[in-house]
Amino acid sequence: MLGVVGVIESAMDSDGPPACAKQWAGVRGVSNADANLMVECDDEIDKWCAKHHPEDPDDCSNNITIDGDDRNVGKN
Repeated sequence: MLGVVGVIESAMDSDGPPACAKQWAGVRGVSNADANLMVECDDEIDKWCAKHHPEDPDDCSNNITIDGDDRNVGKN
């Protein structure tokens, strides 16, 4: 069976985390092509966190990668 992989847009919604974060949050067992897109998304998330949460960009990146958004960033 053939599958179609949609084009991923990394558009920013109201200056929030990259839109790709929602798509990849919690995803497992992806193809090599999808893994490359996930790495690109991780880079976008890291850049966004460095700009918007310079006090703790690593925690920010981890939270967005897990949740797909920034609702838990800064909540410990």
